[in-house]
Amino acid sequence: MQKVTPFLLFEGKAEETYGFTFTPSLSLFIECDSSEELEELHQKLSNNGKVLMPIADTPISEKFSWVEDRYGVSWQLNMMKK
Repeated sequence: MQKVTPFLLFEGKAEETYGFTFTPSLSLFIECDSSEELEELHQKLSNNGKVLMPIADTPISEKFSWVEDRYGVSWQLNMMKK
């Protein structure tokens, strides 16, 4: 028996299709291993999206960024201090 994994691609039309939108109240959190990885993800995910918090240091993070991708999904990118 083959297992099927459902996958939905909204292309920014979730509200039209299902009556809801994505909000920053739910974010995917990515722990990055290097500055380069975080900067690359920041650039790629914010392309045609928006930056909610630019790359910066925080009291517990060497670098942190919060972006929304072109589909409206929120991503928090983090690199902990060593």
